[in-house]
Amino acid sequence: MDIDAAGFEAAAGAPFLVTHGGGQTELRLASVERFPSGGPRAEGFSLIFVGENDVHLEQGTYAFSHPEAGAMDIFIVPIQPGADAKPRYEAIFN
Repeated sequence: MDIDAAGFEAAAGAPFLVTHGGGQTELRLASVERFPSGGPRAEGFSLIFVGENDVHLEQGTYAFSHPEAGAMDIFIVPIQPGADAKPRYEAIFN
């Protein structure tokens, strides 16, 4: 998969396997938001991932993998939990 908004939009709703210091967990790709480019660079976008309550990841770079998307390292930041109290994480590409 190309690392662009369209590639991630195709994987929206899917689980990604994330490797961290304590093992592995799944984060579901909840949404993809595009940002206007405003210049010669490719358009930016953000990804929101949702996890389960039993694993809380710190800000940092993690190895993500998905059957169709392949493997990639993504820097995520914990953000406010959703209404369901599940942890959420954001990754910004610009």
